[in-house]
Amino acid sequence: MTIDDFFRGYSSRLIFLFIFCLCALGILTSKLYYEQVHQGVEHQKRVSRQSIRGIRKPPLRGRIISADSFVLADNKVSYEVLFHINELRKPRVVDTRFNIFEKIEMVTEIIGRTSLLEPNLEKAKNGNTDYQKLLSLALVQRKYLIKRWAKLARKQRESLLSDVDIILSSRIEKNIRDWLIIQKIRKHLSWYPALPLKVFDELTPDELARLSEHMPGIPGVEIAIGSKRIYPNGDICAHLLGYTTRYYPTREEVRQAYFFYPEYDGKRGLELKYEDYLKGEVGFQLVRVDSSGFYQEEMEDGPIGYNDLQKPIEPIHGKDLFLTIDSRAQKAAHWAMQGKRGALVMLDVNTGAVKAMVSAPSYNLNTFRKHYSVISKDTNKPLINRALLADKMPGSIVKPLMALNILLNDVKQHNTIYECIGYYQLGKRRIHCHNRSGHGLLHMLKAIEVSCNPYFIESGLQLGIGNVQSFYEAAGIGQKTGFELHSGKGILPGKSERFPRWIKSDTAFVSMGQGKITVSPLQVAMYTAAIANGGTLYRPYIVNEIRDHSGLLVKKTEPHINNKLPIKQLDLKRIQAGMYKVVHGDDASAPICANLPVKVAGKTGTAELGRGKKNTWFICYGPFENPEFAIAVLVEGGISGGRSAAPVARRFLDRYLRERSEAKNETIQSRID
Repeated sequence: MTIDDFFRGYSSRLIFLFIFCLCALGILTSKLYYEQVHQGVEHQKRVSRQSIRGIRKPPLRGRIISADSFVLADNKVSYEVLFHINELRKPRVVDTRFNIFEKIEMVTEIIGRTSLLEPNLEKAKNGNTDYQKLLSLALVQRKYLIKRWAKLARKQRESLLSDVDIILSSRIEKNIRDWLIIQKIRKHLSWYPALPLKVFDELTPDELARLSEHMPGIPGVEIAIGSKRIYPNGDICAHLLGYTTRYYPTREEVRQAYFFYPEYDGKRGLELKYEDYLKGEVGFQLVRVDSSGFYQEEMEDGPIGYNDLQKPIEPIHGKDLFLTIDSRAQKAAHWAMQGKRGALVMLDVNTGAVKAMVSAPSYNLNTFRKHYSVISKDTNKPLINRALLADKMPGSIVKPLMALNILLNDVKQHNTIYECIGYYQLGKRRIHCHNRSGHGLLHMLKAIEVSCNPYFIESGLQLGIGNVQSFYEAAGIGQKTGFELHSGKGILPGKSERFPRWIKSDTAFVSMGQGKITVSPLQVAMYTAAIANGGTLYRPYIVNEIRDHSGLLVKKTEPHINNKLPIKQLDLKRIQAGMYKVVHGDDASAPICANLPVKVAGKTGTAELGRGKKNTWFICYGPFENPEFAIAVLVEGGISGGRSAAPVARRFLDRYLRERSEAKNETIQSRID
């Protein structure tokens, strides 16, 4: 190969290489043009998304308001101390932590109380390795001092060691406290660097004044306005209202927002049942952060957003619940049940609306979390809503139902005479009347007045368990109430899967409210209202209206009929007369309720539990001529219905009717003025 041939080939390769490089440069140029010009906006969005964070903002929770406009659950303005991390940053992360810690210590000293970051030392000591290390170091120091002071007199040595123990203990607690606070600061910096750190809440006016005076000298500190769920008179409606706890977002919600302010959702009661109405709709705030995730600025409207959020969204406040509860009746019921275990329920006989519902003992919703461990261990079981869930034998308060059943099936007429000899002989078994001497000759109305057991036992056996069961069922016993909150069904007597073997003595006992039959106070109030209104069993309800924040009506509850008792109105009038005698008759068992501002008809009941234990009941309705309300009272562990439950109803009605009358007079006077 000649030199010319070599160069000729070289030139070809050079030309090829040149062309290749030119093509590559062209492709690169076109790609750069495409990425920078055509895809520039998209890349800008991606870069911006990396520096923009969505913050989920909770709305104000809806209020819960009584029928007479008393706020039962509200949101209280709370002054909070926030530390803005971006203003307290140092070049090194560790320096940032300690700078925040120093500022917290400074504010703590100014306002004179511990911060929200303050650890529970008792919990922190259990299993905390840092605490164990500090404790071991202190023990080494103590042993060294013991050796050093070995030659001192015993009393002098013990005195010195006592002082040393106090100093070491105090030093250990301070060190572990400071360390745990710094760990909480560290966690906040790692997980929520764009959010301010809340250190104090619910500042008192005095604390607010002191801090405001010193704030100019403390960078990064802000006094902000927050809200806290409160319950005015927190113990009068505890079981009805329920409470709220911290809400943790779902995975889907985490995808929508990067950071979250604390949110709360309902637990138990109306707070849980109407959570979807009360909670409102969350909002979103857009902020720009730096490469470390620290807050830079708040973003307004713009083309670039975070997770399809093009602009901030303001939260929509929750809706308000307007209850049927009369706050005067609720307070009076709570007062009347003080010191008792049981429940009081008051219904509007013409609609089924709940006017008062109290379970005793109660607890204060405002201090519930703080005292939960004590409340949950209380042997009186204050957490149970006895008005809805107490599953108790009714005793003689079912006798008005039995009397209606007797007349319906023509077992006896209202004036049929029966002789009570103090017991009923069922085969070899003798079932006693509460009056061991017997009531003598009596008819139905007198049997209701004196609560004669043998009269209703014989009638129940003549009816048969089929008829007894069907009438009890019609009155709502063993059936769902339909109430908004969870309530018990009770036990409907009769042969069933639960009671495959049913004998005559079972029928005898359930005919007087004993044995295989249970009810809740709400169920009892429901059938008492039905007796009062002519036989209509209304579904009870407690939420009358739901309105949005502007007052616009969202939902309204209309009265609903669950059932109608299969009765004749003349028969009902006779039974009502018998119940009137229970309060106003010569042999009344509840004469304590005779001199109220309105006349009431009622029935007492005492359910024997064995070993001297009893559950006592009293039902009543009034005014007798034109009924408005029905009441059921349960007192656990009482003496008798007349001596334990009826006095509670008396105290309740005395106070409620007086306050209602005073309120009406004030309204009339204000109109005149």
